[in-house]
Amino acid sequence: MYKILNKKDLFVYPYDMTVPPGKLCLLYSPMTRKAVWLTNETAKILDDEEITDRALQHIINELSDFVPLKNRARKVRNIEDYPLLTVLPNQKCNLNCSYCYSAKGRSDIELDIGKLKYAIDFFINSKKQDRPLSISYMGGGEPMLSWNLVHDSIIYAGQKAKVNAKHIDFTIITNGTLMTDTMLAFIRQNNINISISFDILEEIQNKQRGQYQTIINNIQKLISHHIIPQINATITPDNVERMLEMYHQLDEKFPEITNMMFEPVTAADLFPKSTDLSRFLKIYTDNFLAIDREVHVKGKSLTSFPYLRTVYPTERACAGEFCLTANGKLSGCYCISTSNDTAYHKVIYGEVFANTVTGNHKIAVDREIFRNLLDENVYSKEKCKDCTVKWNCGGGCFYLYNAYPEEYRDVFCDFTKDFVQKIILKRFERLYEKRFGVSPIENISRIRSDYTILNVK
Repeated sequence: MYKILNKKDLFVYPYDMTVPPGKLCLLYSPMTRKAVWLTNETAKILDDEEITDRALQHIINELSDFVPLKNRARKVRNIEDYPLLTVLPNQKCNLNCSYCYSAKGRSDIELDIGKLKYAIDFFINSKKQDRPLSISYMGGGEPMLSWNLVHDSIIYAGQKAKVNAKHIDFTIITNGTLMTDTMLAFIRQNNINISISFDILEEIQNKQRGQYQTIINNIQKLISHHIIPQINATITPDNVERMLEMYHQLDEKFPEITNMMFEPVTAADLFPKSTDLSRFLKIYTDNFLAIDREVHVKGKSLTSFPYLRTVYPTERACAGEFCLTANGKLSGCYCISTSNDTAYHKVIYGEVFANTVTGNHKIAVDREIFRNLLDENVYSKEKCKDCTVKWNCGGGCFYLYNAYPEEYRDVFCDFTKDFVQKIILKRFERLYEKRFGVSPIENISRIRSDYTILNVK
């Protein structure tokens, strides 16, 4: 259906809020991030090679006015193009989370500071464009267990950036169990963004992760130092039905917190059958949308990796990464950092060598592995060819694709298609309400003749 529109990378999303359903739809251009509400009858007229109505032709012209992704300048083609350096300081952790993606790689390995400094040098020096840069510290293991390494490298990167007239944003993603006054002072002084992995409900946190009260206390300490963390909660079968409760409890305990990420778990052993995963993701979608309505009213932000796919068009679900692992390897995915991890041989594309005695430093890159990694995209998968969310999905997450059995892949495709369309429909419903003061469903008579193009800025 809508073959001609789809060839132009314009997609019709049905709007099921009408009674009976089927009266309205959204014509969406992911490349321009513009859309227009239409009746189904108008959408069918637009799906024609020859359009005689000038107003309708104007819609097609404006929604089609874009540069194809293949021809856009700002995209990753080489490791020098990444604006983010992801650092995995170690493989050790003081928790034993039930769903941890990196648990198989646990060891006492800690990243060599010489390798990290050279990676920072390369990261900063290779940037020709004047663009914002970011360095993120995460797991692997728990980065705060390697505080001296994190501390010293942030100082080093900050000084290096200043000399090169560049700006770097720093982020630490932590389990929130380790937060001394010295750490707090350094974090605030250097404007470091903090994200805490925390499952919010006491019984769930203690079952899946542990140390609930310690983390509550540390969040309070952060806020008292005027550091407002983002909360990253993992949604599992144990708490998917309680997502609204999680949001309400977080909002009541810490009203200062405005940024939340509710991420569906990646753990194949939690879903013995693909139908179990399908049911879980449907409940997740419904509850995410319910919370989204509430956070929008309060001016807060709820995201997830599936949600982030609805923001900008992409050829690949993830552009890959310039990710430095604890053993000095370069990985295209922070979830894959040791030889015990799924698809390790497919994503480890290089290594940092640093000899502080001889000063002989280098980065070795296997360009074939790196190229093959980037080629895992929307163009390489036949199933993506006619998909209506392909430019938001980008061919699906590489890690998910390899972490689950093959028969589960259709479940993720169906989930992504459903989730992306619903988020985009909701986004343009709000834009319409802001513009006209009523919802699209309340303004069908106007929509039949007034084709207002809405734009996400």
